[in-house]
Amino acid sequence: MNAIADMLRDEPVRREIRAMVGDGRGLPGGEHLRVTPDMVSAVVESPTGAGRPPLPNTEAVVLEFGRPSLLVRNGRFELPNSKEMRSRLLPARVRLEERLPSVGRVEFRNHPRLRWGGTGWLIADDVIVTNEHVAKNFAVRAGKGYKPVVDIVTGQEVATRIDFREEHQAGGAKRPTFEVPVRRVIFMAAETKGAADIALLELENIDGLPKPIPVASEDPGDGMDIAVVGYPSRDPGGVTSAEAALETFRDIYDVKRLSPGKVLIVEDDDWFFTHDATTLHGSSGSVVLDLNGTAVGLHFSGDLERANYAVKPSVLLDHLGKMRLSSSVAFSSPSEPGPSVEEGVVEDYADRTGYDPAFLGTTSELRVDLPKKTTSPRDVLTFGTGRKKTSELKYEHFSVAMSRKRRLCIWSAVNIDGSNTSSARRTGWRADPRIPREAQTVGGTGDLDVYGDPPKFARGHMTRREDPIWGPPDRAKLGNSDSMHLTNAVPQMQPFNAGIWLKLEDHALEHSEEDKMRICVFTGPIFDAEDPERFGVRIPLRFWKVIAFIHDHTRQLTATGYVMSQETFLAPEEFVFGEFETSQRPIKEIEDRSGLSFGELSEADPLRHRPEGPVAPLANLEQIVFA
Repeated sequence: MNAIADMLRDEPVRREIRAMVGDGRGLPGGEHLRVTPDMVSAVVESPTGAGRPPLPNTEAVVLEFGRPSLLVRNGRFELPNSKEMRSRLLPARVRLEERLPSVGRVEFRNHPRLRWGGTGWLIADDVIVTNEHVAKNFAVRAGKGYKPVVDIVTGQEVATRIDFREEHQAGGAKRPTFEVPVRRVIFMAAETKGAADIALLELENIDGLPKPIPVASEDPGDGMDIAVVGYPSRDPGGVTSAEAALETFRDIYDVKRLSPGKVLIVEDDDWFFTHDATTLHGSSGSVVLDLNGTAVGLHFSGDLERANYAVKPSVLLDHLGKMRLSSSVAFSSPSEPGPSVEEGVVEDYADRTGYDPAFLGTTSELRVDLPKKTTSPRDVLTFGTGRKKTSELKYEHFSVAMSRKRRLCIWSAVNIDGSNTSSARRTGWRADPRIPREAQTVGGTGDLDVYGDPPKFARGHMTRREDPIWGPPDRAKLGNSDSMHLTNAVPQMQPFNAGIWLKLEDHALEHSEEDKMRICVFTGPIFDAEDPERFGVRIPLRFWKVIAFIHDHTRQLTATGYVMSQETFLAPEEFVFGEFETSQRPIKEIEDRSGLSFGELSEADPLRHRPEGPVAPLANLEQIVFA
């Protein structure tokens, strides 16, 4: 197969290249290699031979643009120049980067020729999968088992380890390492023609090992988007085009990279499939991921100018089953979304107007402004530059402010039009690209792993998902997906958003001005110095809600406040919540406990003159005082 021809079957990428050269623009990296737009056009229009340009560098430039090999630094991969490739990788970036720590370089000590010889990745607890041709560099069969290769000159056994880092460092800085010794070889495929190129290695059980990568329970389909993670090295035999390698890899080898591409052909009768991601010699043993972060293959052969081959996941699972290792494998379907979050593009948020203070009316008496932080105002996260610097993250029909210290939402404020609502399917969670990723409690491998099955926590909405789903269909759709941002979430126990707490907005709409059915809702956690820490995050034990609306009978601005309390029992090994209790509380009390000011809303509260003291939990919605 021809690598250029394979890549140019990706029609969106082909269109992008055509548009760039049609406008007289060259591809990135082409100018210093004297590759003109006309030369690129000749390759794109005639990739199989006729009309080849005079410089061999041209195909290298085209391949690097459409099938780049992206450096990994500090656990994150660089983004490609192609807007099309970028649009595929950005939504999957967090999921893919969760898998990067689980891929390592197979390294040797006492080997007569090699310092390292391929890639491997965690497929089960303490078990690395790589290729048999990689394992043959350091192990040979010995009866029913395997023994280390011995250097015939020194008499020393070759020792093997997996280094899970070895990332590129700019300026000649020392590369970070995380080396784990290989205890023994568990399995090497039979040395017969047609056998799957698989080897399994058992690691020393040490603290801090990354998690195994989930393996797809189904084989991939033709045309699936993938990403190959491994350690491309300079081909020792000079098989690869020097110009292509120089352009694509910038003369940087032996470090972790992510290479996007597509599955080409999957035949039912074969134990392998082909793909078009860019690989080199050291990529043997790389993991082939789908964009949900699931392993869909084990790369074993290929280079820049030939077909790439990978072992099917069904074959991998079959071998693991025979070795009785399948019980420690995480399974996943290629079509199911992973547990992680997507990451958007800043420009996509330019049209969001956010929370509208004049939503209930344009007069000053009806205006409902956003809360203001009265205690520790410097804890409010700001972003942007110059006059555009702000603390308000605007979404469709709602806005959010974040805490620097707690990395969680301080408040979320939404406008709800009850007369114009619709429904929408739940989307995946998203990180907000307008603020640093480390400013958001993301969860997952490589971050604060607070979310998951009990005793871990659910991502609890502050603004309910249903609340901003109103207006024209395109805007309602945005309201739905925007509600799934991590900035709008706080760790909560699984059944927290239920019962009376879940129905407060609906009940308030029933008492709002009948012909408009509009309310403004503010929700957030109460940050307390005594909040317990779990999984690296201090967990808020109480949450507040303030609802403002025009009362249907009095026609006056009315505001009510509520607190949800989670009485806790803290055991040495677990975190168990007791009963959830919701009570109506004076807004002034909520201001004191949250360190926020709601302006004139405390005067519109029917409980404003109630004395402080114990309040019985709400047993039903009819107990709420609206006047």
